[in-house]
Order: sequence, then structure tokens, then C-alpha cells
Amino acid sequence: FEYGGGGSWNGGSAETPHAHIQQKGSKGKSRRDAVLLLGAMACRLALAPVTEHVQALLMEGLQSLPPLLHELLLEQLAHIALVPPHVHYRTVVDLMFARYSRPFDRGLDGPREPLLRRDLPACLLLLAQNLASSELVADLSKRLLALF
Repeated sequence: FEYGGGGSWNGGSAETPHAHIQQKGSKGKSRRDAVLLLGAMACRLALAPVTEHVQALLMEGLQSLPPLLHELLLEQLAHIALVPPHVHYRTVVDLMFARYSRPFDRGLDGPREPLLRRDLPACLLLLAQNLASSELVADLSKRLLALF
């Protein structure tokens, strides 16, 4: 799906997105597929009530779903933040920066390591590359600089 002229959600690759996120059994695959479906639906429809509801579900998923799905949840939230007119941008970015604030001040050992080394930077890069508003780009830049 696209954000009104931005990049495609998986770079046009024929490979299944997030195939590297493996969970045991069909329950894990079903969860992954449900997250992808919800994110795609919210971005494709771009209707405020739908994106608002899906955003809330994905944010709740960060609390209740296994950590293996957090990368996928964060990426789908980033996609929702990119849906014009970017009404969910601030909520999503606030969540990312509040939940994972000042990651460079902490040691990167333990369960947060993949999140801080790979997942969060990938989502922030997705936002930075696809934001169309100069105001939002400036906001994201300011927040990123504050991490150091």
C-alpha cells in the first residue's frame, strides 16, 4: 500500500514481508498475519475511525503480544502515522519515544537489545523517509537529536 505517493510498504519485494519473524505453530503465523492485515487495511482505507481503532489495537498489542511481534507492530504503527493527513503521527511517535526513551543511555543487553538496535531505528527511518510535511520532518529530527 502507499501513503499517497510515498514508497510501497514492502519495497515492491515479492518476498513475504516479515518472513523472518518466526513463531511456533499456526497461532504465531495467524497473529503475524492479523497484524499485517490490520495495518494494511488501516492504511489502504485511510478512514479516521478505522485507523484510530487499528492504531489502538496495535498499541495494545505491544503490551499483550509476544516480543517477537513488536517489530511488526511498531512498523505497522509507523505506516499508520504516515497516512495523510498524519493525524496519528504524534501519538505514534510519542509512544515510540516515551516507551523507548533515551535508548543510548542504557546498556543494550537483555530483551530490549533487538528493539533498540534494529526495530526502533527501522521504524524511525521509515517515518523519516516517507514524511511529506516539512513540519513533521522537523519534529522528528528534533526528537531524534534529543536522544543524544
